[in-house]
Amino acid sequence: MKKSFLILTTILLILGINLGILSACYAKKSEMIFLSNGDGTCVINGFKGDATTVYKAVIPAKSPDGERVIGIKNFNLRFIKSVVLPDTVTYIGDEAFKGCYALSKIILPNGLKSIGNYAFYQNFNLENITLPDSLEYIGYDAFYGCKKLNAVLYDNAFYIGNNLNPYMVLLRAKNDISYLFVHKDTKSITTDAFKECSNLKFNRLDGGLYLGSLNNPYMALYGYEDASFIAVNENTAFILSNAFNGLNKLEKLSLPKCITEIGDCAFLNCYNLKQIEYGGSKSDWQNIIRQETCLSALVKIHYNISSNQKTDEFVSSVF
Repeated sequence: MKKSFLILTTILLILGINLGILSACYAKKSEMIFLSNGDGTCVINGFKGDATTVYKAVIPAKSPDGERVIGIKNFNLRFIKSVVLPDTVTYIGDEAFKGCYALSKIILPNGLKSIGNYAFYQNFNLENITLPDSLEYIGYDAFYGCKKLNAVLYDNAFYIGNNLNPYMVLLRAKNDISYLFVHKDTKSITTDAFKECSNLKFNRLDGGLYLGSLNNPYMALYGYEDASFIAVNENTAFILSNAFNGLNKLEKLSLPKCITEIGDCAFLNCYNLKQIEYGGSKSDWQNIIRQETCLSALVKIHYNISSNQKTDEFVSSVF
């Protein structure tokens, strides 16, 4: 009888411990920090305390005050492994999941429109992610260092996306390749995508080295020869890291409106660069320029300049 009682007690104790661990695994609503926008909506701005025992999180559609959760600003859970976002979330902020090194799976909502710069930066263990077709903006290096991501192969490079567009983000190219065609539907290219491609051949135009798609040979600018004036091709969407680095003679630069990304250190050591003629608006420019591009605040930016226009008039500073 005593033996049976001891066995039963042991079983209950084990179950109790397991149930305790299970309950500790999931982030509680009371542990989440909801930052109000003052208009009936809010964002997740981290978690209370250390939360070292939290491994899974299902974000609610509403805060305890009834405000609709529309964004993720900060997600400071070091040991989080799995995250589910509600359909109400429309954006993920800059560096939102940076530092979540254990994160292996995240379910993004169908209505998501924006993923910020470095949003999943160096999430080494992230394996599964599907980018919804509703995405309008993918920030710079949003998936930098996510080397375990399940990706699809297209012409010597690996991409992530969804069933409608599997080629949204070019994560990395195969090492030691000599040629590459970027997919025409690509919206973002990570900084280190080509760092091991020492034999890669480029399309050359007016001193520029470009990578392209089958229908656009000048899609991504890789580098440029020294010159005092550079006019980047009108079909270029991406300026990769260090593209203009060290061009001491460069004084004036013309950039088309269609550019969606400017890489880290793109303007490093461009000591004599005085002005940039840009085809888009000031708002467009602010969406693509970052401190990491190393552009001096003294450079004058001329907005809404088409390829057949010239101007020497000061319009605005870079920031």
